[in-house]
Amino acid sequence: MPEDTPDQDSSEASRFSLPAMSFLEHLEELRKRLIHSLIAIACGCGLCWFFHERIFNVMQRPIIEALHRNGLSDKLVYLNPIDVFPFMASTIALFMAGGYFGFRIVYPQALQFLIDFGKQFQPMITIREYTDLFLTVILGLGLIFELPILVFFLALMGVISAGWMWKNLRYAILGIFVVAGAIAPTPDITSMCIFAAPMVILYVLSIGIAWFVHPNQRTARQARKEQG
Repeated sequence: MPEDTPDQDSSEASRFSLPAMSFLEHLEELRKRLIHSLIAIACGCGLCWFFHERIFNVMQRPIIEALHRNGLSDKLVYLNPIDVFPFMASTIALFMAGGYFGFRIVYPQALQFLIDFGKQFQPMITIREYTDLFLTVILGLGLIFELPILVFFLALMGVISAGWMWKNLRYAILGIFVVAGAIAPTPDITSMCIFAAPMVILYVLSIGIAWFVHPNQRTARQARKEQG
């Protein structure tokens, strides 16, 4: 076998002699990187705002050309910010509710399970593993809580209906538990049920939303309003 050269020995020695960082030092490094990222995002937003008219012209060019090809007016509908405020508020509120639910209930349960499971060993918690687990739980539940918004748009376009959702409730619950088992941070049944419970509640809530915004119900309400 070939012998190690002095350069290889020195590189290996330098690699193993690198100073280790403590948990708090890792957090400090993470804080600096987050601050730098926010500064970069703020600079990017400011630059985009300065060129917002040019950017919007580029964005609307495909739809303008498509409308011209079909002989239609190129006037786009303008929505007052007040018109979209309920949608934005509900989207943000649901995401924050999911994140808060994960932070206060799911994440502590997951940590407790992992610690109890490994009590016979010395825990070696790295900042990367901790961050990945935290983001998986918080962001995952935040996205899951957006289910009513997704159902709102699908029902508004008539893709799904409340009757169809209620008819397939048993399959939906089965799918929810499959998804909960796949994304739960720990393999125990408690974590899976904690993940699945809000998803089932949100699904039932979404049935009511689908019934209210479905085109058939909107037409019926308009007809009753005209008769009255």
